[in-house]
Amino acid sequence: MLFTTDTFGPGSGMPQNYYVMTEKYEWLDLTKWENTIANSPGVYYYLTIEPGKNKSDYVDSNGILYPSYMSEKYLVKEEDIHIDENALYFRKVVELVLSSAENVVNIADATRIKVQALEPNLYQKFNENGEEGYRSVSALSDIFVGKVNYGSISGLCQIEAVLLETGYKKETYYYQVSNGELKNSLIIDNRLEPTIDRNYYTVNLVNKRALTAAEIAAGRKKGIDYYIRSNDDYVLYTGALQAGKNYFVSSLTPAPDFYYPNKYYYQNANGEFILDLSPTITPGREYYKNPYLYIYNDPNGIYNKGARWPLGQKPPEDSGIELALRKDAWELAELKGFDVSFNTLHGLILTLNQMMKQGDLLTRDENTLQGLMNQLNDLIHRFGSMAPGQFMMVDNAGRM
Repeated sequence: MLFTTDTFGPGSGMPQNYYVMTEKYEWLDLTKWENTIANSPGVYYYLTIEPGKNKSDYVDSNGILYPSYMSEKYLVKEEDIHIDENALYFRKVVELVLSSAENVVNIADATRIKVQALEPNLYQKFNENGEEGYRSVSALSDIFVGKVNYGSISGLCQIEAVLLETGYKKETYYYQVSNGELKNSLIIDNRLEPTIDRNYYTVNLVNKRALTAAEIAAGRKKGIDYYIRSNDDYVLYTGALQAGKNYFVSSLTPAPDFYYPNKYYYQNANGEFILDLSPTITPGREYYKNPYLYIYNDPNGIYNKGARWPLGQKPPEDSGIELALRKDAWELAELKGFDVSFNTLHGLILTLNQMMKQGDLLTRDENTLQGLMNQLNDLIHRFGSMAPGQFMMVDNAGRM
């Protein structure tokens, strides 16, 4: 194919420049190109080496395929990711070679052109094997190489890639299982890429139900979080409930408490709360969570924070002692020296740490060494000064 430029017009006295488009195939060294070829199906070409021949029979000293092999009889486009060791791989190189009118064999076939770069962000729409999308294209794409009339190319468009504010993130979104043992279960997706045709949900989207008109009319209830829909998500709502509007609450039900020793209390005949140490639940017994109050702050320095308040009544107002309820919570704690000072028997180290809870001054768990030590310190702090011949009494701070 021949091209000409408008650098020198007819009658200028200067030879007009012509460009001849040539194609050649450049050999690719697999030691450098194997991964690129394997990850780019449909771009590169391969030639199967015939018995008794080697690379030098096909490629010249410059690494260019001999013209006699530049046909579909020998060259095949690599369409999969399998690399054949008994093949040579090539890439197509297209060049415009500068020539002059006297070197052009058939000047009548030349086409005068103005060279213009392709628009940026150019894509072609495709619909193949049930998949529809847009494929990035460039001047070296097959749809342009060898084309005489670019006007025959369809489906071209410009697309500017914009980073979405919210996109798929690993271990962030949930999907619902539709069959098998886990049917209807919600599982967090830990794959690097999203699964095609899978519906994803945020944690807020998987556990909400709409309030009924009667629930809205009854108004807000203490201890319940209310939500409204905003931008395909649920947002916490703190205002008053209004008729005719949509509100949502969690559809999850609290998990039941299961009995195990040293956690729940029961009342004896005197109305005292007793910690149940039995290894199994006692049928017919009414159980309570921790009914005691604990020291939150003692400006007098008598009690440590977290100590159990020993009296069945509130402390005097002038004592300055502040009490609080106790609630168990999980938190991340560093195991200092783990896998450094202690580099074996990880399971044993974890178990020992759980049994000791060393350094936890708030725990009063009788199953741990630190909890027992804290309770012992609490008892020691209850004793004031003692003198012979005096009765032991309890003061307003619970000390003897």
